[in-house]
Amino acid sequence: MSNFTDEQLAYMRAHFDDTRVPDLYWIYCSAIVVAVTSTTLRVLAKRYTRNGIALDDYLAIMACICICGDSVVNFITGIPYGLGRHIIAVKSQEDLELILKGEFVFTQINTWSVCFVKLTILAFYYQVFPIPNFQRVVIGTFAFVTAWSFGCWGVTTFGCTPISKWWVPEGPGSCINLIPFGIMANLLNILTDLFIFVIPLPMLWKLRVSLAKRLALCGIFSLGFATCVVTILRTVRIFRIQSADFTWDNVPLSAYYVFEPVGGLLCINIPLVARAVRRKWKGHQESNPSNQSRPSDGPSETAPRQRRGSRWLRGIDSIQLSGMSSMRRSTVDNNLEGGRWRQLPRTSEQDPELADPSTPTLVETVLRKPQTSFYWDDSPLQSEGFVPLNSGETKLKEGG
Repeated sequence: MSNFTDEQLAYMRAHFDDTRVPDLYWIYCSAIVVAVTSTTLRVLAKRYTRNGIALDDYLAIMACICICGDSVVNFITGIPYGLGRHIIAVKSQEDLELILKGEFVFTQINTWSVCFVKLTILAFYYQVFPIPNFQRVVIGTFAFVTAWSFGCWGVTTFGCTPISKWWVPEGPGSCINLIPFGIMANLLNILTDLFIFVIPLPMLWKLRVSLAKRLALCGIFSLGFATCVVTILRTVRIFRIQSADFTWDNVPLSAYYVFEPVGGLLCINIPLVARAVRRKWKGHQESNPSNQSRPSDGPSETAPRQRRGSRWLRGIDSIQLSGMSSMRRSTVDNNLEGGRWRQLPRTSEQDPELADPSTPTLVETVLRKPQTSFYWDDSPLQSEGFVPLNSGETKLKEGG
């Protein structure tokens, strides 16, 4: 206890029975519940919308496992041996070494939990925005985050020689000066978070939609800025703590370390879950006979119900459906409210095998690549010179 002054020792003796163990239980239990629940709902939402389980989902699952691992480590090696109490309440040197071993493992797992959250967001961007230049930026950022995480893991693992000096500070060996590394690591972590959450905003702002919809989309993609705030608060807290009573003073810091990846995971899971919930609610309303409108006098042929866009992620739906990199033939089905694009069968002009005089030609069909605005405007066809036909296809206005 030579690192403490007489005043500090007197204070700890006067508060010997104080405990922050309930706070630790709340921190780690809530992190596990939130991470597991949101990730499970994410996977179920992807299966319900029939989008399939993709790379970003696997990365989100890995992030969830790491978050749970962080909490379990402190449950096993920290709380039972004095973590959350003043250091003078630790019963033996062996208990103190066990707490330090848990902190060592906690640091390694936390590095990868933050990494997997960032990679989840980047993989999601890659799927949503099929634009080559943007995807190159995403791939480059993906590689940088992975390489930087390996570097941080290497420093926090092999920064002491031997490695056991991390949990036996008085033992033989040496450690690098972690203060410069900590400053650089936290600063670069903040800058990386800001860059990841900023890069999609210019593309969203260029969408041909109303200002309110653009602001809504930018707001959805900017939820991760809350994670940046947690990172900044954690960094400030690190450099303000100079006490050797780490079993007591590190409790608030543990909350920042745990909730940083949890916050990032929530930011990427909530919009997808909300999209599926909205689609489920919309399908329930459409299946309710009391909410169905009376049939019109037109043809009574029943067409299969097509998937509608999401009010939560309408921009994402429009980007995925607009066919930015696709030149497939499409037409608008005017039997649906607002019009929706559907693919037409191939014609003899595209496939010589279909050259048959008995095959009807679609002379009134307009071959046009779908545009993003068609999924946003209330009347997308009026300004493009189209008029609806009873058959559900479109043709140009005369003289258009």
